[in-house]
Amino acid sequence: IGTEIVAKSSPDGYTILNTSSSHASLPVVSKSLGYDPVKDFQPITLIANSVGFIVAVRGDFPAKNLQEFLQEAKANPGKYNYGSGGVGNVMQFAAEFFNTSAGIKLQHIPFKGVGQAITELLAGRIDVVIGPGVVLAPHLKSGRIKAFAITAKKRWVEFPDLPTTEEAGLKGFTYIPFYGYWYPAGVPKEYVVRMRNEIAKVLEQPDAKKAFLDQGFDVVGSTPEEFARIVTAEIELNRKLAQTIDFSEK
Repeated sequence: IGTEIVAKSSPDGYTILNTSSSHASLPVVSKSLGYDPVKDFQPITLIANSVGFIVAVRGDFPAKNLQEFLQEAKANPGKYNYGSGGVGNVMQFAAEFFNTSAGIKLQHIPFKGVGQAITELLAGRIDVVIGPGVVLAPHLKSGRIKAFAITAKKRWVEFPDLPTTEEAGLKGFTYIPFYGYWYPAGVPKEYVVRMRNEIAKVLEQPDAKKAFLDQGFDVVGSTPEEFARIVTAEIELNRKLAQTIDFSEK
């Protein structure tokens, strides 16, 4: 609803959209959006990238690392499942990209939010969650669930011994959700440039970087053009995935 409101707002520079990678996934799974994710918005800047999603499994899963997990999943296609925050949620996209890259088939179980999915993982009623590191971290530290890898290009300082998916043997796979700012389309260029520059100044401050990192994000502060390319490319990747995966409600 908020995104549609911004899309239809006056391009006077007073209304800004702050949203996540869902901006690139919702158009793929929803036929009833009241806006176009590209044509109706003017990118300002990519604020921050996630430190990555963590590939986490129930505590008694019969594998000690990612390679053993993949071997088990390949030997038993369709036996194991993963939970997400809902149909079309970025967690589902992460897991389906993981499925495709690894050549496995984890069955999808959608829940009403990431919290419910993690609760089911802790209880051992589902096998896998590929979700936000900052949300999974407390449960990993308690030892109630196991982590095999993080989906970023570099390790997370919070878990320096946790390998990236690339390091763990799944070559070429990363999944890095983002947050960014958009204006509605039609905002004068000088407004866009000024807003981006002011945001960049804030993101350069150590306190801002720490605040984002504490929430599981690395600050970026891209140009509008860089952000536009990133979003367009992600929408295209999501659309290609949706040609082979059913993202509809059952």
